This record gives sequence, C-alpha cells and structure tokens, in this order.
Amino acid sequence: MPRWTDLQGMSKMKITEAQIRRVVKRILKEDIDVEMGGGNEKEAAFRKIVDEKQAGKVDGSMVDLFSASAVVAVLDALNEKNKEHFLSLPPVNMAKIAFKMMKK
Repeated sequence: MPRWTDLQGMSKMKITEAQIRRVVKRILKEDIDVEMGGGNEKEAAFRKIVDEKQAGKVDGSMVDLFSASAVVAVLDALNEKNKEHFLSLPPVNMAKIAFKMMKK
C-alpha cells in the first residue's frame, strides 16, 4: 500500500488532511451503518442531515438542520418502544414533537 508521501506528487489537486479525514469518516460511518442493518431509513436520513450540516429530504419532506438536530436529540433520549412509535410518524410531526420536548 502506498504511503501518503508517495501520493503527494501524483496529483495537482490540493487536498487538505481535514478533507481526507472527513471523507474517510463518512465512508467508515456508512460502512458501519450498512453492516449493522442501518436501523431505520428515516433515522439515518435525519442523522445524515446533522452530520453533513446541510438540509435534506426525509420521506419527501424538506428538513432543515435545526429541525433535524432536535429530532436526533429526541431520538437519542427515547427508549426502543417509544423510538419505534416516534419513527412511524411523518417528519413534520416528528419535528413538532421534538420542538415541544426541547422546550421542557
């Protein structure tokens, strides 16, 4: 396997070490999610929005970073039974409930 110093002269692209770390982290995270069954697609979509710090779609609804982070915080706090019920709701209702829970 070539070392990093061997690859430096091969390309004119300037890639920082931080960029490489982010890409490797994202790839490893996706591999772990796939190997572990990925859980719920809706939960994965919310977590992806938070990880990438960018708005995205969940079940066809556009979700911003602020709403996604509130939903993820609530998901992390719920037990398995309540988590399943919460994930069965539409994304809009999930966000409404998350904001109500965040007020408390």
